[in-house]
Amino acid sequence: MTVNDIVVEFGNSLYQDLMDRFVQGEEVSDDQLRKVWQNTTQPHPIWDVPIYEEFFRAVRDVNAFLPKNRRLRVLLGDPPIDWSKSSSAEQFRYPGVRDRVPAEIVQREVLSKNRRALLIYGDAHLFRQGETPTLVDLLEKNSVKVFTIHTSAGDPNLEQWQSDIAKWLTPSLALIRSTRLDWNGHFDALLYIGHSLSITYSRLTAKQCSDAEYVRMRADRWPDWEKRFTELCKQPTPILAQLWRIYEEQGLDATLGRAPQTGDGYSGGATDLLKLAEAILVRGKRDDAIAILERNLRVFPGDVPSEKALVEARAALPARR
Repeated sequence: MTVNDIVVEFGNSLYQDLMDRFVQGEEVSDDQLRKVWQNTTQPHPIWDVPIYEEFFRAVRDVNAFLPKNRRLRVLLGDPPIDWSKSSSAEQFRYPGVRDRVPAEIVQREVLSKNRRALLIYGDAHLFRQGETPTLVDLLEKNSVKVFTIHTSAGDPNLEQWQSDIAKWLTPSLALIRSTRLDWNGHFDALLYIGHSLSITYSRLTAKQCSDAEYVRMRADRWPDWEKRFTELCKQPTPILAQLWRIYEEQGLDATLGRAPQTGDGYSGGATDLLKLAEAILVRGKRDDAIAILERNLRVFPGDVPSEKALVEARAALPARR
């Protein structure tokens, strides 16, 4: 299906005119452009990692090769907060506000003009029949046809529901409505982009970490920001995705060879190795999972979840003769 518009959660609708000019190829300064994702109703840096800016620039690049009447429009779906006149976003945090605004934008800018749109939003906005009407609920209430797609990025349990999913092509799009992969009845399809442990995530850049003006802006909006910011900037690159790939391609010994020997400078703490062991357990490799858990507890002694997982894994082993 061809779409005309892309509606995104990670942009302040106050800057729609600026975004229209940018994706059409007009000159917009970097300082002006970053207001789109930095000045949303979210006081924390969720949209500040590079992948969101890269998205807007990718649309601009695509439009450069399209005739004017076929160019994509990016519609900014976050409520129009003006931080120059407000010290907080409390008025936009009431239940449903961040769904009602994009629903109105879709009605006004897409449907009333007989256009089609791709909506890029977090799962919580796409659930059906929530206690507070979600974006999808509001659109379907007005007889709008909505096709919802869940991504596999944060779901570590897919192999429990679909044993052959590791053999699927990456990426794959599968219809899942009324199947066990749609256990909560919310989604029409699944976009499989690989095992959840193989997914890497965009992070704050070194430039942002050294930008005093940026740090001050975030601290003014989010009181706990400075401490959290320091922690984020000091974290080394996560290695969980790398360990998972090594395990799949080379096995346990190679994985243990790359796993941390001490907790110093390791970004994921005990949680990462626990996730790795749990994923290996799903595949029935209990001895391998036990070895990972034992390493985890040597590196992070006293980690309660890992201790519990190790006890359960050992208890499930068949009696040895």
